Amino acid sequence: MKITVISERNDQIDQKTVIKQYNNAFALLHVWELYPIIFITAFLRLYHIDTVVFVDDNAVVFGMAHDAIVHSLWPITSNRASLGILNFPLIVYLFMLPAAISSNPLWAEVMVGLLNTIAVLLAYFFTRRYYGRLAGTIVAFFYATCAMALAYSGEIWPQCVLPLFVMLFLFCLFKGVVERRRGWFLPAILLLGILYQVHGSSLLLAGLLLVSCIFAFKTIRWYEILLATVLLGAMCSPYLFWEWKSHFSDVAILFNASKAPAHINLDTWRFYKSFLSPYIFSPYMQSVASPTDLLPTDSHSVLVDSPLHFLRIPLRLEHASMPWLLLCGVVTAVLLVLWPQSHQQSARRIAGTTNRSSAIRGWLRDFWVTPYRQGLLLLLIWQVLLPMTLIRHSIPLYPHYFIIFLPGQFILIGLFISKVIDFVQSHRPEWHKLARYSMGTLTVCIIGAQLIGSTSQLIDRINGNFDGQAAFPAYNDLSSLQHVLQEADQLAQERHIHRIYVAVNYSTGSAIRYLMEQVKTPIAAFDNWHCIVLPSAGAGPVIFVSQPSDPQVGAILDHYATTTLVDQPRRLGGTPFNLFILTAKPEVAPTIQTFTHDIHLLDQQALQVQDKNANARWLVTHWSVTHSEMPATRTSYIAHFDIRPDGKQQGGDPIECSTTSLWAGDQYFTLQSLGPHDTMSTFVTVQAYSSTSSPLTFPLGQLTLSTFIQHDSPWIPLQTADGKTNIRLPGP
Repeated sequence: MKITVISERNDQIDQKTVIKQYNNAFALLHVWELYPIIFITAFLRLYHIDTVVFVDDNAVVFGMAHDAIVHSLWPITSNRASLGILNFPLIVYLFMLPAAISSNPLWAEVMVGLLNTIAVLLAYFFTRRYYGRLAGTIVAFFYATCAMALAYSGEIWPQCVLPLFVMLFLFCLFKGVVERRRGWFLPAILLLGILYQVHGSSLLLAGLLLVSCIFAFKTIRWYEILLATVLLGAMCSPYLFWEWKSHFSDVAILFNASKAPAHINLDTWRFYKSFLSPYIFSPYMQSVASPTDLLPTDSHSVLVDSPLHFLRIPLRLEHASMPWLLLCGVVTAVLLVLWPQSHQQSARRIAGTTNRSSAIRGWLRDFWVTPYRQGLLLLLIWQVLLPMTLIRHSIPLYPHYFIIFLPGQFILIGLFISKVIDFVQSHRPEWHKLARYSMGTLTVCIIGAQLIGSTSQLIDRINGNFDGQAAFPAYNDLSSLQHVLQEADQLAQERHIHRIYVAVNYSTGSAIRYLMEQVKTPIAAFDNWHCIVLPSAGAGPVIFVSQPSDPQVGAILDHYATTTLVDQPRRLGGTPFNLFILTAKPEVAPTIQTFTHDIHLLDQQALQVQDKNANARWLVTHWSVTHSEMPATRTSYIAHFDIRPDGKQQGGDPIECSTTSLWAGDQYFTLQSLGPHDTMSTFVTVQAYSSTSSPLTFPLGQLTLSTFIQHDSPWIPLQTADGKTNIRLPGP
């Protein structure tokens, strides 16, 4: 009977809990500010998201996720960081979710946009929970309309998923420090591990975790430390396996980087302040050389070539005022930490103490029993002390290193605005309406300015109203790349053409190599910097795609092919692509002096080719491929050429002809750039080697572990019929 009563009581408690949770969820439907917050955030981050940049790192990360799903190549590293080390593979695992649904990278970009939308909502709930509804609303609107936050809210780039995990990390810390509840330490450790694996700049947040452990050490259970150690080890095990296999090469790189001379400059403040700006110079924020806090100057920008240009002065005023508001927020938080209004008697007692040491001890006792103040101190450490550690640095800083501080700037500003209203209401009630309306007007003006800036940024990005060639690599978006390949494929199907050749460079190479897998017509993509690949004359017409910004391609086509320009598909932020129907001109028969395997020499002398539209010329050698190669995952077929003037022991860097596939009879044209004052040698000596580049993998039972590293097979020297490893050609 007693057991039955207890069971019924537990059932009643469970029912009350369910009802309470249901009522809380239902109450959110009546929170009016959530609707504009969700709409503005989602619209700015998801509208035409296929126009965000899709270049090397983006394509590599999603390509590795796709290969894990389709080809069972389990990644143990991600892409390469700017320091030269390989990143953790966790970000690839995250993008395996959209890759399992579709091979189209668009859905990965949508996932990034949704994660950043959720991050804004978490910022609202976090600030509202600890600092009030008004502050939460201000923070959410500021964060939603922040131009720099928008710039990093759509790319398939590790740094772009940081905000969500930063907000979850803060929730865990405040659960332990402010609420003094247990169960925060283990998820906080795991989230910090996730953040660090996503990007190394997150290691700074370990300082917040350390301070939180000091404040809330009584809430930490001993087994959580042991469990966190085990789970972190399991989380890092794929990368640790790579480090073991590579003899800890990345550790050596980090050690050498730490020994570089350190210097002090204002880059930290400049990049930190850029997240307060209502505008950015360009939608393309990939280069440290790109200014982040200047108004757009492109003649087609809506802030230049539309009535919105009248708002440039108000936008500048907002840009200048935000750092001062942040300073007010910092001062407000410092005062609340030093002089808590919630403990009047304790404050008066401390202030009335004549003994300085007793006063300090009293302040510390009061601070130690006031979790609210400790939470504010965490905010100050996050937004003031941690950025200050970057003032002296030995490695270059980039704007995306400061994503981990979002949206702390806006939390401090929202705290200041809400506390001003509360202070006036408590001490000068007759001025309450004035304070509320003035602060409300200020807030609306800031939100309006940021909304104008972020919306104009979105319009400029969608329409390509910016210079995408100013940074390296050049801007290339997913929609433009997909469109040109789809148009080439459609044209090939209509004209019954069975081959497509695409000339790629560093900016387009990784993206084209991945996207070509979704095209029906066979494609050969080749690096065009020092080598051009054309079909044989007997292959008939083919589709050829290139960029006008690559003059060496045009020079070879003018001399060795007949082309018909069909279309120039648009490329946002740059010159359009050229889409040709191409037929190679008849080539000469292979000469007697040639290599016997892989490639044959066609022209019996080195040639000089000059671009008719640019002051550039190249030394060219002409070859024919003897065999075919089928496309394979992340595989390139390479012919290495060592071309040097006769009589010299060494020439320039080896020339690589790298292509994703080959057809027998394809032509190689090697290009060695010549300066305006370079003289031509009477003879040149050529050595050639062949190799294949493919992902570095490690078999482990039923798994095939894959890395970002491309492994070249041993270079095989090509020989002539009489056993020589070089060919001597007369110069032009």
